[in-house]
Amino acid sequence: MRVVSRLWALCRRTRPTDIVIGVAVLLFLAHVASVKREPATEAPPWKPPPPRRVLPLGNDPHDQQVQQQLQEQMEESERLLDQAREHKSSTVDRELYLSTLKQSEEEVKQEQDEGWKRNNFNQYISDRISLHRPIKDTRHAMCKDRTYPLDKLPDTTVIIPFHNEARTTLLRTVWSILDRSPPSLINEILLIDDASTMEHLKAPLDEELATIPKTRVLRLSERSGLIRAKVFGAEQAKGKVVTFLDSHCECNVGWLEPLLERIYLDRTTVVTPVIDNIDKKTFAYTGSPTVITRGIFTWSLTFSWLDLPWFEQKKRKDPIAPLPSPTMAGGLFSMDREYFFEIGSYDMGMDVWGGENLEISFRIWQCGGTLEFIPCSRVGHVYRDFHPYKFPSGAVQTINKNLNRVAEVWMDEYKELYYGVRPHHRAIGTGDISDRLELRKKLNCKPFKWYLDNVFPDMMVPLPENLLGKGAVKNAATNMCLDSLSSREVDMKAGLYPCANGKSENQMFYFTTKYGEIRREGTFGARCLDFAGGKPGSTLSMYGCHLMKGNQEWKRSGKQIVHAASKLCLEAAVNGNDRKLIVNTCDSNNANQEWTFTEYDPGA
Repeated sequence: MRVVSRLWALCRRTRPTDIVIGVAVLLFLAHVASVKREPATEAPPWKPPPPRRVLPLGNDPHDQQVQQQLQEQMEESERLLDQAREHKSSTVDRELYLSTLKQSEEEVKQEQDEGWKRNNFNQYISDRISLHRPIKDTRHAMCKDRTYPLDKLPDTTVIIPFHNEARTTLLRTVWSILDRSPPSLINEILLIDDASTMEHLKAPLDEELATIPKTRVLRLSERSGLIRAKVFGAEQAKGKVVTFLDSHCECNVGWLEPLLERIYLDRTTVVTPVIDNIDKKTFAYTGSPTVITRGIFTWSLTFSWLDLPWFEQKKRKDPIAPLPSPTMAGGLFSMDREYFFEIGSYDMGMDVWGGENLEISFRIWQCGGTLEFIPCSRVGHVYRDFHPYKFPSGAVQTINKNLNRVAEVWMDEYKELYYGVRPHHRAIGTGDISDRLELRKKLNCKPFKWYLDNVFPDMMVPLPENLLGKGAVKNAATNMCLDSLSSREVDMKAGLYPCANGKSENQMFYFTTKYGEIRREGTFGARCLDFAGGKPGSTLSMYGCHLMKGNQEWKRSGKQIVHAASKLCLEAAVNGNDRKLIVNTCDSNNANQEWTFTEYDPGA
């Protein structure tokens, strides 16, 4: 009643024409409020994508990788777009989604091909995924209940070196750090631009970074390589810990706290996350299937992964406990900043990259530190078959020289095992290593034998006392040798090939006493002659050495090589140009079952 009386008093003082106008306005506003509003024109509702495209397969600039997988990529792209239509728009960049609907098939294929050529991953897909996309929490369930003393943990500078990286993979790396890290633990993020030439990494990147918290770019005026870019970033860092990441990563939930906790407890501990896989074709994020895998090395000084031996697995009572590792991949790790420089940062005599991960791994262990994988820390990484950029002195020459420096500085007499696998490396040299030898002396570092005995005791050391044979495995009746037939990581078959007289790495084998393996140290790690079972006449493969005997255990009986489990003998089956390596019923009179090792053979 009080409101009505006030309105009546107001009307008595108002002209009749004004009252009419006011009532009309009120009636109009009431009508507007009652009308169901349509979506704004600048934000239309999601609409179904056009029908599935079937793209013609053309020539691919990278060994027909795209040609074989183009349709798979398109289907995955449109699956992601379907998710956006189904109200999962946080997965997909909406602006790029709308632009995709306007592209012709030819434009899509051209954009895909150009992205593969620049990056050796599917940039077309990456550019259509949100920079803040949700990913599955891949940690062990026990990790999710862990708590950390955030007020006591040191802060970190995250250092991301890059050269001509795609915009979306670089920025998605940055945003995953900020989105999934306690703010108090991130001091800063430093992007180290190693003389990129692409336009989107210049002024446009500066403009974007101006809106991103705690993030800045530092530019090197000339191409310096990954190793020097990392050291430059660490020199500029303000955080107590330096955390190195590659420029095509995604940090998962709770990735940082368990890393910093280990360094808080012991500043000489260097820690690396479990590395999940981001598929280079589809950008699907999948968790690493195991948390008992260590980084190791082969005598060719190639980094590889290997599960803990079964007898070590039995000792682990806590599945999420830190896992000491002989080596690390080197792209993703955290380390006390002062300790990083105390033990010599990186070998600045190395160029670009290659071998620096083994060098720092050996140095950490031999000079008093500890290297650990942290199961509760997960970071996704895009693995590529090759790097799309060039090495100033050529990739092979650069990496081989780097590896020589590792061997000459840290491996003592065991460097001869490296040169035994890679004899042509001797002529490449090392450059001046006097400062690194002086550093080793100054830090009072332990010998490489200590490292093998205490850090990597299950490493196969191919000295005579550990071997039943070494060299090419030759069948005199056919003049054929056991050959891995390929240097590729997958589908490595065991077969026969004319003997190369010590000039082929595919024919260099070690017959070990401890596990009975016939193993090859190759570019993609150690592979062992493996018979998975079957009838006489079955063929064999080269499978990753697992140190558990079984399919990979062989015994010597005179000149015969016998598979321990099946009791079948290795045989060279040759009929004209048809030649196969098989297992067959043992026959002491069959010359095709007689084998000798060309370099060392006490059983011959």
